[in-house]
Parts: sequence; structure tokens; C-alpha cells
Amino acid sequence: MDCDHSGRDLAKAELGEALLLNSNLSGANLSGADLSGADLDRADLSNSNLSGASMRSSHAVRANFSNANLQKAKLQKARLDRAILKKANLTKARLQNARLYNANLSRAILSGANLSEANLEQANLSNAKLDNSQAKLANFNKAKLDDADLSYGDFTKANFKGASLMDADLTGANLTGADFSTADLSDAIFDEAILGNAIWPNHKRCKPQSVGECL
Repeated sequence: MDCDHSGRDLAKAELGEALLLNSNLSGANLSGADLSGADLDRADLSNSNLSGASMRSSHAVRANFSNANLQKAKLQKARLDRAILKKANLTKARLQNARLYNANLSRAILSGANLSEANLEQANLSNAKLDNSQAKLANFNKAKLDDADLSYGDFTKANFKGASLMDADLTGANLTGADFSTADLSDAIFDEAILGNAIWPNHKRCKPQSVGECL
């Protein structure tokens, strides 16, 4: 803990269960590293390369991943509550059952990522890219998704209660059974979106055949 590994080449390092809380790993190369179960709470991983890294069940509460490369990283069941992932690249990352409560993912790239059953309650996803992502049963309760790109993603039965989706692009998204109760959908785009049985902000349930608009 409290170690300085900034800029180090730690590619494919075996760091499972490592105690790295408060450590400085900014700019480090951790591509393909094993950080499963590691404690990274409040660690600085900004500008680091974590592509393909395994971080299953790791703890990274309040950690800083700004501008980090997390492409194809394995983050299943990771705890990233209040983490800073601003402008992070999470393309095709695996985040099933991950906890991202109140995390900052503004302008993050999550294209093709798997967020199934992930908890993103009160997370900031403004201007984030979630196109073609898998987010079945994900929790976006009171999350900020203004100007976000959710096009062609699968958000079946996702929870968007009280979320802000102003100017969000949901073109072609699968929103079957999604719950938008009290959400702000001002100027959001739903062209070709599948809305069967979705719950609208006014608590209206869309008809099963709804596509592009809530019938």
C-alpha cells in the first residue's frame, strides 16, 4: 500500500489479492496483468494501460482511472463505487455485476461492453458511449446520461428510474421492459428502439408492439 509504481512496466504481472490501496500506478503498463481480488481503493491509475487485465472481484473504491485504457478488461463483480473513470476506454470490457455507484464515467467509452446486472446508481455517464453494449437488468437509477450514446445496446429490463437522459441517443436500442419512471427524456432519440412493456416517465406501460415510440 501507498507504493509508487507510476510509469512502471507491469505487463502480465501476477498481482492477485495484492494490497495496493492509495498506490500511485499512474501511467503504468498493466496490460494483461492479474489483479483479481486486489485492493486498489483510492489508488491512482490515471493514464494507465489495463487492456485485457483481470480485475475480477477487485476493490477500487474512489480509485482514479481517468484516461485509462481498460479495453477488454475483466471487471466482473469489481467494486468501483465513486471511482473516477472520466474519458476511460472500456471498449468490450466485462463489467457483469460490477458496482459503480456514484462513479464518474463522463465521456467514457463503453462501446460493446457487458454491463449486465451492473449497479450504476447515481453514476455520471454524460457524453459516454454505450453503443452496442449489453446491459440487461443494469441499474441506472438516478444516473446522469445526458448526451450519452446508447444506440443499439441491449437494456432489457434495465432500471432508469429518475435518470436524466436529455439528448441521449437510444436509436435501435432494445428497451424491452425497461423502467423510465420519473426519468427526464427531454429530446432523447428513440428511432427504431424496441419499447415493448417499457414503463414511461408518467408510469404508462408501453404496448408490446411499441417501436420508436411508446404506444
